[in-house]
Amino acid sequence: MHGRRILAQVALQEPTLGAAVINYGHLAAHADSLKKINAAVLGIFGGQDRGIPVDDVKQFEQTLKQQGNKVEM
Repeated sequence: MHGRRILAQVALQEPTLGAAVINYGHLAAHADSLKKINAAVLGIFGGQDRGIPVDDVKQFEQTLKQQGNKVEM
């Protein structure tokens, strides 16, 4: 799980990253934090995963799309 957290952090901290795949871990939801992500994002989450609420995934996706990121969840 530690490696997955690192991937999410890299997407937030590395403006030259071209793409990121996130499949587990905490999702930043604050729009100011997500502005740091320039990469295309593929998110793979289970609809019944209680660790990451579906509403959080939807908010994450919507925020990234509103700022112009290519996103697929």
